[in-house]
Amino acid sequence: MTQTLLRRAIQCAALVVIIGLEGCASAPAPGLAAELRRTYHVADVVVSVPADGRVSWSAADREYLTALTAAPGGEPGIVTGSVSDDRKAEAELQPAASLIGSGALTPAGRSYVRTRAAASVKTGLSDPVRTALQGNLPARLRVDIKDLTVVSETQKSFLGSSNVLETEVWLEDPATGRPLTQRVKRKTDIATGGPFAGTIFDSSGAAIEGDPVADLSARHARAVVEWLSPVAVAATRR
Repeated sequence: MTQTLLRRAIQCAALVVIIGLEGCASAPAPGLAAELRRTYHVADVVVSVPADGRVSWSAADREYLTALTAAPGGEPGIVTGSVSDDRKAEAELQPAASLIGSGALTPAGRSYVRTRAAASVKTGLSDPVRTALQGNLPARLRVDIKDLTVVSETQKSFLGSSNVLETEVWLEDPATGRPLTQRVKRKTDIATGGPFAGTIFDSSGAAIEGDPVADLSARHARAVVEWLSPVAVAATRR
């Protein structure tokens, strides 16, 4: 009897230890060290999509393909990079409609979409993060987009669908590129499932069409600021 109770006690203690370790692994990233908050301010923001980053944004696919067909023989004004060289390969790959959201764009197309994504996310992040720190020394905020998923109009009707922005962020010395912090993961998702999820309405009851990436970036900025300056975020919640 005593041995049985002892074995059960040991098993329960082991279970508590395992649960405790799992809880630590999933805990949110701690805020920036107080010394760094006092020393630096964000002077620059660089957003990029690394090789292992994923971008699924059908509106940007459509924008690229529309630019190709709208400027035959010329360079689309909104497109950066050598898109005209890729026009023939794009047209021969498959019909444009089937390319949208399929990930089957040629390298120039994928490059355009990734560049477009980085620029849009930077626009949403820059202003909020620049005011998060008040130190005298400049720092550069680096942001790697690991996943940007914007559900298509068709997918919005499914319950459980959501727009997602997942990044890794860190501070570095703008002069040397030396990291000042470790990389920290930040993630924002906005539910879109169902006919009205994530929809904003005006006073007349009409739906307002917004930019989903701008919305994601604005909300994601709060998650980044929360890491940079948790004190400032706590003050805004009072």
